[in-house]
Amino acid sequence: MHYKIIKPLAISATVIALIATVFSLFIAYLHIEDKVFLLAKKEVKQTIENIQKEFPFKNKELSIQDTQFLMIALINQDNTPLASHFDKKYNTIETELKQIDHSFTTKSTQNIQEKIIHNHIENKFYFQFKIPIQFKNFSGSIKGLYQVPDKEIHKIYANIAYSIMQIIGTIFITTMLLYPIIVRLNRQYIQQSKNLLHANLEIMSVLGGAVAKRDSETNAHNYRVTLYTIAF
Repeated sequence: MHYKIIKPLAISATVIALIATVFSLFIAYLHIEDKVFLLAKKEVKQTIENIQKEFPFKNKELSIQDTQFLMIALINQDNTPLASHFDKKYNTIETELKQIDHSFTTKSTQNIQEKIIHNHIENKFYFQFKIPIQFKNFSGSIKGLYQVPDKEIHKIYANIAYSIMQIIGTIFITTMLLYPIIVRLNRQYIQQSKNLLHANLEIMSVLGGAVAKRDSETNAHNYRVTLYTIAF
């Protein structure tokens, strides 16, 4: 009995876990770029605040240390660069992004240009932006290219894996909790079936006795018909 219960439960749990995993991966994949976008926006916002504190600049080189900005430039309304910073990898990556057809998701509006670029080959994400800014008698915009750190990407994937493991674990734990309940219900069903069988046999016995008393001459015939019926 236990094997007959465990087998369909295990199969059902496995099928549900597979379906839930595929669905969760699909949903998580759709939201990866949104998470990357929020991470990049947060870093850009912090950098703009730091630039604003240093304005006006002593030279045309923006002092951006320990960041993932491959390029960032502060430009006037006539598109003249006021100050900028270029990483040594910028030209190589810019050329690569132009040559390879990467997927991208744009978050642009009428005034703000924002785009997430995903390099599927190396699984790297870039945030390209041009945002209007205004502070301390300066009106212009800031543009740049930001590479999302690999550790942040790994953290996103780790969170997705952890969520999927939680879903799978919940499904199998629920199945294990259902097992004793199903066994108990099955035992109750079997007991009720036995009680019903005994009740039917008692009714048949009473009816058979009544028939035998009513017509004792065909008593043997009645039992033979009964035996043939059971055998058939």
